[in-house]
Amino acid sequence: MDSIVEQQSKSPTAPLKTYGHATLHLKKGLRILHLYGTEEEMAYQHGTLLKEDIPKGAAGYLAHKFENEVRYDGPVKNSPLLQEIAICLGNGLVFNRLIRQMPEEERKIIRALADASQIPESDFQRAGALPDAMVIFSQYIGGRYFVSKMFPKIFGCTGFAALGPMTKSGELVHGRNLDFPVGNYWDKYSSVNYHYPAKGQKYVSIATAGVYTPGVTAFNESGLILAIQQLFTTDVSAKGTPVVLICARVIRQATNIAEAVSIIRSMKRAGNWAIMLSSVKEKRAVVIEVSPHEVFVREEKDGLITHSNYCFSPRLKQYELYFNHTTIEDNLYRCSRLTELCQESKGSLDETSGIEILGDHFDSLTKRQRVIGRTVSTIYNVQSVLFHPEKKRFWISTGPAPSNLSDYLELPWEGDQWDVIHAEKTLPPNPFSKTVQCEGMREYTKAYHHFYNTKDFLTAEAHLKKALQYDSEEFSYYLALGFTQIKLRNFRSASETFERGEKLAHLSHYEQALFSLFHGRAYDLLGNRNKARKLYEPYLSDSRIDSKLRRAFLKSFRSAYREKDIEKTIFQFIISDFLVY
Repeated sequence: MDSIVEQQSKSPTAPLKTYGHATLHLKKGLRILHLYGTEEEMAYQHGTLLKEDIPKGAAGYLAHKFENEVRYDGPVKNSPLLQEIAICLGNGLVFNRLIRQMPEEERKIIRALADASQIPESDFQRAGALPDAMVIFSQYIGGRYFVSKMFPKIFGCTGFAALGPMTKSGELVHGRNLDFPVGNYWDKYSSVNYHYPAKGQKYVSIATAGVYTPGVTAFNESGLILAIQQLFTTDVSAKGTPVVLICARVIRQATNIAEAVSIIRSMKRAGNWAIMLSSVKEKRAVVIEVSPHEVFVREEKDGLITHSNYCFSPRLKQYELYFNHTTIEDNLYRCSRLTELCQESKGSLDETSGIEILGDHFDSLTKRQRVIGRTVSTIYNVQSVLFHPEKKRFWISTGPAPSNLSDYLELPWEGDQWDVIHAEKTLPPNPFSKTVQCEGMREYTKAYHHFYNTKDFLTAEAHLKKALQYDSEEFSYYLALGFTQIKLRNFRSASETFERGEKLAHLSHYEQALFSLFHGRAYDLLGNRNKARKLYEPYLSDSRIDSKLRRAFLKSFRSAYREKDIEKTIFQFIISDFLVY
């Protein structure tokens, strides 16, 4: 049995730890691992070398996210009995079914990872099932409470693949933003794993401590690059294999796009996903949209393909879900802005301009640079990568969320190029990262963490006030601060905050309506019913806002918003809007 060795050498080229032939280096905060042997042996090496990080990282957070959401957020947070019923149903009808569909070879890998890290095997199973589980839960919640299937809901990523006439060299350049609300967990323990399997092709998985699978962001020695992005429709099934395990098989086995599509078609699928694949050898890039009943392949056009989180498949578009107006706009504008930026760089797109595109903060609707809303870059970006395979290089973001606004470390395509690894060369992010606006954004991101993860609303309020000191024109800061003050039962301060927000320039009609709704609710909570109704009344038949928001105005107009309603109201920092009004 191999033993773990912590190196005493202070040489910058020496590994931080070794376990047999496996090594761990720490470069710019990134964990860089070289793993050897069977899949189970490599998983055990990963778990052993990152044993101290895994308990603090994303795997445990994701494993317990469903239970925590039920217990601490939403409509049953004050009813222990209903919580237990919801958790029991969620486990029995969704999680347990997804876990039963995990292939046996993946179960062995998970078991090895659990043994090494001394984390329960069930935690890794649940973490692997969670992305599809949340899509399935959204189908039930979205279809029941948020009605329309006409528009997309978004939580997720952006990506582009450019080649031929689009790039400076004519070679493939592939950019990937991983936008996932696991800030402070995923980004703190980002890892790059160079896999040298005893059988099969070599591959590289880019994830975080404890997420061993190459099913999120990865590439293999055949030149296939893979990145997944979430979609939301009502075409879901708990009797399918979790997407990260389907994509792991693609990376381990496929040598071209046709083989990848064949693998995807051959496996039962659970949720809705867009899988962006590019192939350096084939000079081809596609997005594969999948559901239990659909595999739709969209090809690049004139050397470019982009995607955010909505469906292009005609069939899936019939079943698409959205949660509010903001998600519709945000998703559509992120994709169109991404396309626009790539087209502007046509013939000159390379790793430098590609990284700048991934961190773009321009809102095409209001024609201004802003922090949140309709921008390519998001506050919950936990990892970004720019691939240039023919140059034998890729670059990965190194900082905390929003990670794509940090320096990008240059790494080699082949893990044995130690001179490149030890050089620790970096490329800078989008210049927005150096602005005062970005400083405000980082305070907002801290507030987001405390609002959701620690439930420390006082600290969240303090960070939001700091954010406003940096940028007093940002709509999102006022909306978040006002609602945080409502959570703190400081209703007069909330009313004053919303009133200040209402005076901002550049507000869309929808944003103005949100301020009016919650300013009115602050008045209701203060006992000033007449002022509240005056704010609600203009929107009761306003066709410029969606039916869900109109219903919220009508409900508050008919019956005053009370303290008991606060816990039923769900605010989303990541889109600066409400899932439940």
